[in-house]
Amino acid sequence: MKSFFNLNSGETTAAITLMILILLLILYRLFATHPLPKESIPDYFLELISDCKKAKRDSIDDLSFYQDSIKKGGGKPKQLEYEIVKLNLNLCDTNEIKGIPLFGSARAQKLVAYRDRLGGFHKMEQIHEVFVLQSIEIPFMEKYFYINSGEIKKIPINSISYQDLKQHPYFDAYLAKQVIKYRETKGRIENIEQFREATRAYQSLIEKVRPYLDFQ
Repeated sequence: MKSFFNLNSGETTAAITLMILILLLILYRLFATHPLPKESIPDYFLELISDCKKAKRDSIDDLSFYQDSIKKGGGKPKQLEYEIVKLNLNLCDTNEIKGIPLFGSARAQKLVAYRDRLGGFHKMEQIHEVFVLQSIEIPFMEKYFYINSGEIKKIPINSISYQDLKQHPYFDAYLAKQVIKYRETKGRIENIEQFREATRAYQSLIEKVRPYLDFQ
């Protein structure tokens, strides 16, 4: 066609498109005046048409309900209120946490990993000890989580090994070594004052670790 009519590529494309449109128009007029018998139309096509009609009716019904609710209420229809089921921060798993806004796989895994090393959270502010969670506000966390401080795993300070103790986020190799040294030289650590004497830790650290210490 291009060489016969001396057309460029753009004109050739336009001519082909016009021919297709003319053909479709002819077919439409033909089937409009001579419709196919219903028996010759495949069942799945008839079901599709029926579903489309039903969907249209449902949409109209929904719109009518929406308009009626506006008229009766004198404004916008009342929004549905959903009750938020809070998760136990010390027991929920990563899959449950990923269902909470602002939490993806990375944040959920970091939260659970730190919680397990810590032995559980005793207050919500501890989540900010995890770098990737520092931007999440405490009121937001309290909206979706709750804490049962009685579920935290305590540190048996008089029997725990040096290797296990230094793995805790609030201890390092030096503090763990001081605890073991005190036990070997002076015996059991009976209370928080003896723990302070053994570790010579700052008061801020003493307060952080206090809920986790078991002197039994």
